[in-house]
Order: sequence, then C-alpha cells, then structure tokens
Amino acid sequence: FNASQLYLKHPEMFTRVALACPAITTVGPFSTNEEIQDYISRTRASYRYVYAAIGVTRYTFPDEASWRYADPLTLASERVTSSYPPVFVSIGDSDQYGFFEGAKRFVELVNSKGAQAQYVEVKGGHCSFDGEALARFLIPTASL
Repeated sequence: FNASQLYLKHPEMFTRVALACPAITTVGPFSTNEEIQDYISRTRASYRYVYAAIGVTRYTFPDEASWRYADPLTLASERVTSSYPPVFVSIGDSDQYGFFEGAKRFVELVNSKGAQAQYVEVKGGHCSFDGEALARFLIPTASL
C-alpha cells in the first residue's frame, strides 16, 4: 500500500516500482455491508481478515475525503499518465484479504492510462508473490 502511495503521488522519484502483495482493495472503509459481503463472496476472502482491514482503514481514514486521497484505485484513475514509470504487481491468487481483485484492477487502470503495468499472480495466500519475476522486472538484464 505504501509503495502504491509513493508511485501514485510522486512518480518522478522512480524509474520502476514493484508492488509485492499490495493491499489494494475494491472495497473501502465507507463501503456498505452489502458491498463488503459481495466482495467476500466474490473473492473468497476471509470474513475476519476483510473486516479487520476495514476496521484499520476506518480508523486511519476517518472520512471519505481522506480515503479518496489515499485509495490506490481512485488515485490510479485520476493521476496516472503515460509518463508514469513501469510498475510490477504480483500477488497470491487466494489472498485472505481478497487483495488480488484490487491488484488486477489497479494494473488494468494503469495500463488504460498508457503507462506500463505488469501483473503476475501466483498460487498462494497473503504475502505470496513471484520473486523471480520481480527480480527480472527490477533488473531487466539479470538472468535467473
């Protein structure tokens, strides 16, 4: 999540950005219970994990304006241009938070804005990512 904030708010600081299991979600602290339940059903995420994350975001972002300023999907939609540096996103396909859905959407948004985003999904839960693909992205001349 923190790397996405830097990428989206200060792209000039980077030549490449990697998001390994990013906490990007399609529901937020002001989503309705129905939206959250739909998300849990759709992503097969853990009820406990999702509501814990919602609780943290509600505490951290006390109003919709503060969340909107930090929501990676909103920021990607509003800020990304073709001049943004390439971004690599890798995540587990069964992340208990359901973050893979937001990660996919993030990559779609970045690519739709003309920037380069690569999505690599791996088998596994939270904090799973493809380390070899990440290394190839960060050091394109590396042979692994």
